[in-house]
Amino acid sequence: MKQKSTTKQCKYCKTEIPSDAKICPNCKKKQKGKGWIIAVIAIIIVIGIFGSTSDTEDTTSDVASTETTSKANKKEKKSEKTTEKKTEKPKEEIIKIDPETLITDYEANEVKGDEIYEGKMMQLTGKIGDIGKDVLEDVYITFERESEFEITAVQCYFKDKEEIKKVMELSKGDKITIQGKCDGKFGNVLIKNCVIK
Repeated sequence: MKQKSTTKQCKYCKTEIPSDAKICPNCKKKQKGKGWIIAVIAIIIVIGIFGSTSDTEDTTSDVASTETTSKANKKEKKSEKTTEKKTEKPKEEIIKIDPETLITDYEANEVKGDEIYEGKMMQLTGKIGDIGKDVLEDVYITFERESEFEITAVQCYFKDKEEIKKVMELSKGDKITIQGKCDGKFGNVLIKNCVIK
């Protein structure tokens, strides 16, 4: 049977000190225990247990919510079909505007530009200035500006795979007509969910 040692080595000056000493009598430094490591591990385990429990509850409620939503959506679709037969929805108005006019309006007064254009369907015709992908790998086209030294532009984003295939066939300088919904100005004036006409 091993006997517990009555001394231990100081973590700092390496001299032998009593095993129950909290401060080294030689260098006067506190002797920290390993208790904090155990406390940290215990906290991580507790967080992990509660996290996995709440994930399970979230998943269960998500499934129930999805089932309820699915049933509600089916009922809505049936009522929409019967309503569509009776009255057709008016098509959303499409604002036909030159890309240079749109960006100029936003640069003159962004607040007014949002009031006039944000959330509205637009049809823009002009020459392609750039074709690329942003940091999120979203495909876009920008329209060419009147001055080559302009920093901002109208940037049109494409999500539909068929539309992206059409973008792959285009080149800078091509004249194009695009329809999409204005999403305001964030550096460039953004047009989302675009389709090529």
